[in-house]
Amino acid sequence: MKRIGGTSWMRQGSTVITHLETASMLLAQAGQSADGVRLEPLRTALRWAAEGWPAELANVSTLVVNGLSAVLDRCTPEDSAEFLRTKAKLIIRRSQEQWTRTGILFLFPTHPSTLSVDLDDRVIYRLPGGGSVALSHELWNGAAKDLREIHADVDTIIGYHVLRLS
Repeated sequence: MKRIGGTSWMRQGSTVITHLETASMLLAQAGQSADGVRLEPLRTALRWAAEGWPAELANVSTLVVNGLSAVLDRCTPEDSAEFLRTKAKLIIRRSQEQWTRTGILFLFPTHPSTLSVDLDDRVIYRLPGGGSVALSHELWNGAAKDLREIHADVDTIIGYHVLRLS
């Protein structure tokens, strides 16, 4: 899997952030900024994806969506996969239709042992109730071949990013 650093991933494409310190930093930025970084719960992002994005998001460079991992944690593996395919992916698709310079970041604060990358470079999430879901495959589908690991430094993976869904 290819690696990226820097912060360009914050302003375009879609990202799953798994690193707790990075998630905390994004939450702090969202609390300080009228534009730039904005935090919204998953249910709000789902409503906007279905009904249309509000005008006040025009100047937002990063939309941070919180709550995806909480939903998946309560589902069976099959229901988790379905939710990612039909609901979470809709947020990504609709945001791509609306903006070219806004990144969608899903906060996914979890223990590192619950995530792994398999031999096909798929990010696998182990569900608390047993079983797992191919997070990258269900969320990004065919674009998962363009999946990038985001690195804060040589040893620290902070998340996974795809520039654009096809």
